[in-house]
Amino acid sequence: MSKPDVNRRTMLKLIGAAAAAQACGEAPATDGGVTDPGPLPEGDPRNLAPDSPWVGFDDAIPAPDLYTIGVSSGDPLPDGAILISRYLGEAKLDLVWSAFVDGAWTELSREPIVPDVDGFIHLDFVGLGPDTWHAFQFVDAEDMASPVGHFVTAIAEDSTSVVHFGATSCAAQSHEAFPSLTHVLERGPLDAFFLLGDTVYCDGLPINVDAYRNLWAQNLTAPGFSEVRRGTATICTWDDHEITNNWDAENINPLRRDVGTQAFFENSPVRADAPDRIWRTLRYGRTAEVFVLDCRGERRPSKGEYLSRAQLNWLKKGLAESTATWKLICNSVPAANIENGFWDVAIADRWEGFAEQRTELLQHLVDNDVSGVLFVSGDVHVPWVCHLDRKEPFRRFLEVSCGPAGSFLNILGSLIYDDDQFRWVQARWNSTRLSFDYRGTASVVWVGEDNQDIASCTLTAEGEILDVVMLEPIDD
Repeated sequence: MSKPDVNRRTMLKLIGAAAAAQACGEAPATDGGVTDPGPLPEGDPRNLAPDSPWVGFDDAIPAPDLYTIGVSSGDPLPDGAILISRYLGEAKLDLVWSAFVDGAWTELSREPIVPDVDGFIHLDFVGLGPDTWHAFQFVDAEDMASPVGHFVTAIAEDSTSVVHFGATSCAAQSHEAFPSLTHVLERGPLDAFFLLGDTVYCDGLPINVDAYRNLWAQNLTAPGFSEVRRGTATICTWDDHEITNNWDAENINPLRRDVGTQAFFENSPVRADAPDRIWRTLRYGRTAEVFVLDCRGERRPSKGEYLSRAQLNWLKKGLAESTATWKLICNSVPAANIENGFWDVAIADRWEGFAEQRTELLQHLVDNDVSGVLFVSGDVHVPWVCHLDRKEPFRRFLEVSCGPAGSFLNILGSLIYDDDQFRWVQARWNSTRLSFDYRGTASVVWVGEDNQDIASCTLTAEGEILDVVMLEPIDD
């Protein structure tokens, strides 16, 4: 980014003041909603979170037709985040941004930016301080403005603060609105929201980039998506429907893959370590490390590869070396072993269908005595909490299935509920709220479209599932 208009020393001083401001207990929601229900920390308290959003540039004129995907932030670090939008105007454009300092929003800078030739804006916004709320807006020379986006930077490397995430998957545009995303955000500040794949359903689209772009814009600005993308950072991966149904690296039309991949990266605030590479890691102090997988783009079924060898080796090494209590694997397709014949029809699309790599990964974790491993997964259109296997040595690893946010409901879900391996399964449209304590406990709540808890539970880093509460009958 170009140098901010404010003096750099002043900016760092202001951010430092924010880092020093701390609230006792849990901070209120950014919209004045209910207090977050996650566990309270014995370690570091969180910095003060805003009790109301930043309203944006004083003379701004809302111009949704000029900013066709709204705004979004993503992949937060302790010192920054990715900011994106798309601007279809012709006037010169500025980024205006603010930080929440000493209990108030403080406007820090207005600086010029230049979109790419198709209007897309991707900024790696750096130089910030940890655990600090920021807001941003794009404004052109005629004061035509984007919505305001908000995000909090990741906690410091040595922090032991509780962290809070949202998660969902499978959001078909035919659903039109996704209220569960909004309800999860209303329950308190989120460090980030995991989009676990199938964020749009591009099946059957013509192979041209405008068709893909138009569909992305339609879904990302729908109710639910619009609120969550403005209200917190997202951490994104893909599954199949961002490109086309059930694709892999061996069966995809290369032109369709190129078009779909381009649209994904244009519309997703992803910090790619290499061109088109989705797998990456994000650290939240000593509490959690997030491993984002690409479970689709590197599949080679003829070789038995669910992940490329490079990705699998990276994952094994990262999990074994991580010093965070919780190792969260953002996994687009579940890793659980489903011992039910009705589910075998789709086994080739899950980790189960690549048994050699699944065993290699899990045995590596056992051999290295890795605890706190939680797969946070999508794809199957039914939420659950489960042990990966019925028996040890892999029973100790846990999985939470999130979504669907708005696609068909999987009626086969009730067939795998057994109160032993699968402790809760229920076909409901939902998003999930997950809160992690560095001491080794986590709370999980699945929130329905009516803003009611569908279920909740407590997890431990040793692989226990406790306090399961199902607020609706399993066979409803």
